[in-house]
Order: sequence, then structure tokens, then C-alpha cells
Amino acid sequence: MVTVNAPKITTDKTIFHIPKTVPGTYSTDNYGKFIDDLKATDSKGVALATKKPMNNSWEISNAKKLAKVTYL
Repeated sequence: MVTVNAPKITTDKTIFHIPKTVPGTYSTDNYGKFIDDLKATDSKGVALATKKPMNNSWEISNAKKLAKVTYL
């Protein structure tokens, strides 16, 4: 499991991105396809709503309360 502690967010929604490419690889790999069970939570561990509008991005609602993002 990977855990990312979020900085203070001042907007109602935010986008969490995973790279499409990595410098030096010279290929488009869309690393988002390797992500499972992405969860966004507030400081009390309450889940925030997420949706995946693009291959490598997740939109997180109520982002002002975002404390961390976890995924496998």
C-alpha cells in the first residue's frame, strides 16, 4: 500500500494524478492502470468521494478535508 499525505487544499475538488510516462523511458505506459483501491480520507479516516474521469487521474470531492490518499 502507498500512502500520500496531502498538503492543505483550498478548493472543493482536486485531481490526484499518476504519471503517464516516466522520464527516461520514452514510452507511454499509463501507470494509472496499475492502481487498485484508491481511497481519499479526511483526518479522522472518513472516506471522501472519488471518481476516475481519466486513465491516470482521480477527482476527489470535498478536498478541503483531504488528509491522505492511499492505493495499492
